[in-house]
Amino acid sequence: MGWSKEHVIRYSQRTGNDVFLHLKRVKKMLPPEKEMEPEKKIARLAIGMEGGFNPDANKKKYEYEETKAVVILPNFDVIPLPNGDLPEI
Repeated sequence: MGWSKEHVIRYSQRTGNDVFLHLKRVKKMLPPEKEMEPEKKIARLAIGMEGGFNPDANKKKYEYEETKAVVILPNFDVIPLPNGDLPEI
């Protein structure tokens, strides 16, 4: 679930839950390896050859950077994860 800061405050006051897991994912575009060629129609039944099917055509164009943290209310104290000071259980 994605909640705003205001919603987390209301939820915490209503339920008494003061500890939350904050997950953040940032999408970053990968730099192109070479000039992008315009897409060509497949002319041959050949894999990886000129005029055939190119397996690298659907190559990954993005990568995701994830950050994880434990947030403790009411002061919104943030503890980045992984953290060796926290017990595993």
